[in-house]
Amino acid sequence: GVLFRNYDRCVNDCAWTARLGSQFSIAAHGPLGFAALSAPTLGEALEVMGTLYASRSTAMTVRTYATDTHYRLQLEDATGLPDFARWMTEAILKIIETLLATVLGHPVGKNVLISFMHSPPVGSERLIAAYDAAVIFDAPENTIAVPLAWRQLPSPLHDESVYRANVIRCREL
Repeated sequence: GVLFRNYDRCVNDCAWTARLGSQFSIAAHGPLGFAALSAPTLGEALEVMGTLYASRSTAMTVRTYATDTHYRLQLEDATGLPDFARWMTEAILKIIETLLATVLGHPVGKNVLISFMHSPPVGSERLIAAYDAAVIFDAPENTIAVPLAWRQLPSPLHDESVYRANVIRCREL
């Protein structure tokens, strides 16, 4: 948290968190990233992130769930540090957006919704512009939501043996 706080203090741009997230390929997340990339469908890629995220970090709890219209990945702070939680949420949701774009083969577009519980920061237009998805603030949850039908989209990167091996490794971790 101290590193993020110092960086935030030195930068006059609230979009640094999304830029940070965009610099991490999903593969940079080890077995979790490889499991998500090699999952059979877009929905299963999100499910891997939701159920096995603790193999990467315990700063957030993550879960996935479906509504009538969307499939959502929700982040909740586990640190009790509001600023750190906000910065991590903004970075992680950019990482997840990048995963989705990789599976789709193109930017996610405004059919995907990123919701933040926090209020818009000063200069929020730069933060909004850093995402390809539609962005809202003051939401009841921190989520990224895709249209429910997208859950079944097959991943062109699916590799069953890579997928299974990395899911097993995440569970071991």
